[in-house]
Amino acid sequence: MARALGSLVKLRDEDALSWDYYPLPLCDILLDLVEEDINSPHALTISQIAHSLAHDFLNLAVLAGKLLWYESVTPDMSRSTDLVAISVDAESYLVFLRSACDVMALALVHFGVEPHRRGTVPKGDSFHGLLSWAKKNPTRIEFFYEPFRFFIQHSQWFMQLKDIRDKLVHEGYNLNIYTDRHLLELFLMPSGEAELQLLHGGYKQEDYDENKPRFRRYPLLSFLRGLTLNVLGLAKQIAAAIAKQRDYEPSRTHLLNGLYVPALHHLTFYREPCKRHKIETSKAHRLHIAAWYLLQATDYLSSLTYGYPDGFWWRFLIRFSEFFKDPPTYISSPEHVGSWILKSWRLVFREGELSYALSVRDFVLGEPEWIKAAKDDLSKFAAARGACRAVLVANRVLHTATSLISETFLIDLVIESDPNMAAERAFAALNKDSSLDSNQHIST
Repeated sequence: MARALGSLVKLRDEDALSWDYYPLPLCDILLDLVEEDINSPHALTISQIAHSLAHDFLNLAVLAGKLLWYESVTPDMSRSTDLVAISVDAESYLVFLRSACDVMALALVHFGVEPHRRGTVPKGDSFHGLLSWAKKNPTRIEFFYEPFRFFIQHSQWFMQLKDIRDKLVHEGYNLNIYTDRHLLELFLMPSGEAELQLLHGGYKQEDYDENKPRFRRYPLLSFLRGLTLNVLGLAKQIAAAIAKQRDYEPSRTHLLNGLYVPALHHLTFYREPCKRHKIETSKAHRLHIAAWYLLQATDYLSSLTYGYPDGFWWRFLIRFSEFFKDPPTYISSPEHVGSWILKSWRLVFREGELSYALSVRDFVLGEPEWIKAAKDDLSKFAAARGACRAVLVANRVLHTATSLISETFLIDLVIESDPNMAAERAFAALNKDSSLDSNQHIST
């Protein structure tokens, strides 16, 4: 169960890498050193640092998945009540980022300071403590081995993270979330200060400075992405310093693994949408389509089975749905073979008095028996749902030439490796002026 829910694991020869895995070079080299000498007096300390850092990033992955999902469902006006939950998750994300920095401070002191001088530097349980010590004692940075002295270069972004985290945890600030139905933004509100000001009679005109906004808003996911990349960069540099110090080549076999781990990939590749309070009709329609499907999925983990945020079938589905005024009247749960191969996913769309059945999968087999079974199965599904036409869409075909399929398959079939083109061809197939059984459409 640990591998499924999330843990730091060692790759086996038979493991196939996917987005369920995330590399953390610092954890990798630390566990390499533990495995090389399990009886070392430092083995437990080193192992604890590796697993503590992994624990923080697994928590960050869970929070990142939830926040990514929340932003994508904001076009639905009924989700305003989620802003409170988003605020709590964002605060937690910042706390875990700070925690990860403190864990890495332990690694910096353990590996970066000469043993006989460790008593002259901070204990290492606070990254802020190390930075403050280095600034007050610039000549003593030589206590660190040369490859590790880089850590003072991370002061600017860390102090920004520390300042926000301290305001939230110690100074009575609230992290408030704003949405324009396109993206999420955060701003800090000094609630304790505001309460005291209210007791003093409220704000007066002289309290306002028109040239200096009282509250600065940050795009939430872009802001968290930047801090996350900074923390990951710090971890990578520490790992490189340890490798240089030990003249050691890491095994690259220890990785994070778990259900929410794909969210770390999604967040680090996140691109901020264009911020507009008024957007064109087609763009708004697309946003509402995406939000509708995510709400059907109900959460981030389930949305991954739809291909969210940029998988083939997610892009296909959004483009195909743009051709219809309303969302599908029926949507099944996607069935997969293993983690990522789509076996079957079915939907029914309605336009006026007519219904159309859609079945999608990653590949079709060109064997006559398989084709006949697929035709019969899709015919039954279409009849049960009252569909006037049905189409099967796949992104590749195995074991045959297209001509064999065209001779055998009596229901419309589209085989296309481009998701947008596949959607357009599937819609064209459903709207031909022919009956369900009188013709076939083969597109490759």
